[in-house]
Amino acid sequence: MSVRCVAEYNTSSNDESETDEYELSDEYTEDEYQEPVKQSYSDQHPIKKGITEYVVYKTQACKEEQDIYYNYTGDYACDAAKLANYKININIHLSDPMYDEALIKITNLKTKEVEEYEIEYIEQLEDGTLNFVFSIINQPHQFILDTSNKSLMWYSEWGHWTETYYYK
Repeated sequence: MSVRCVAEYNTSSNDESETDEYELSDEYTEDEYQEPVKQSYSDQHPIKKGITEYVVYKTQACKEEQDIYYNYTGDYACDAAKLANYKININIHLSDPMYDEALIKITNLKTKEVEEYEIEYIEQLEDGTLNFVFSIINQPHQFILDTSNKSLMWYSEWGHWTETYYYK
């Protein structure tokens, strides 16, 4: 510091009013806990609440192709559709616009394995499809429900792959 700053800076103040200002109070008050208020969607909301079950009769897996420098090209190479033994349940809660909007449960009917995915948010796209957005280990994923094509596509943004489930 410059000489002027040191000369003006005084740490040994005997003035009682200055030191009281910095002392902590012994009094502690705790506010009563209140539950957060949950928001609800109206009946006019385009996305409807409830559980829907889809029995999958075939699937198709696609991976985005890479060039010789490992850059993704935007073109997908797809395996032929094959028979599937899956049941997919979509439980749309829509109880809180910020959290826990839906749960997608995929059951393998052969092995009885169940995978569950908590959906972070749902949006209805212009073409009428529903987009369910969620993360797995901080990686973005989407389920895209297209009722006109009777398909549910699982899209992995960072994994550069899709898995499409066709239902009856």
